[in-house]
Amino acid sequence: MSARKTSSPDWRPETPIYLQILDLLIDGILDGSFAEGDLLPSVRQLAQDHDVSTITAAKVLKELDASGATVKRRGIGWQIKKGSRAKLVKQRQSDFLKSEWPDLQRRLKLIDIDPADLLKELVNSKR
Repeated sequence: MSARKTSSPDWRPETPIYLQILDLLIDGILDGSFAEGDLLPSVRQLAQDHDVSTITAAKVLKELDASGATVKRRGIGWQIKKGSRAKLVKQRQSDFLKSEWPDLQRRLKLIDIDPADLLKELVNSKR
């Protein structure tokens, strides 16, 4: 399976490119584009898909491996470990609650929106 090709990347200048590519791979694992047991794109393929150096692409795969989500299979490539999706979901939830939720709460308070009302809206929108 190949990563989502970005022919003309629109990278966010405030975040290192390798972290943005890492986020794309993690998003792919979370949304099922990459299933547990699948091989990720090679360093060369990842570099080509995102128009970055092979050094940058290798750093992405090493970071993903350091997270415990992959295993390097010598001569084969980087494989997504069983259970990595659940682990990545928990990590993303924790990151959200620590870094994004406090700011969101502050913004909701400023514009007088009760989080309970948001939940009601979510339930109603699913009907």
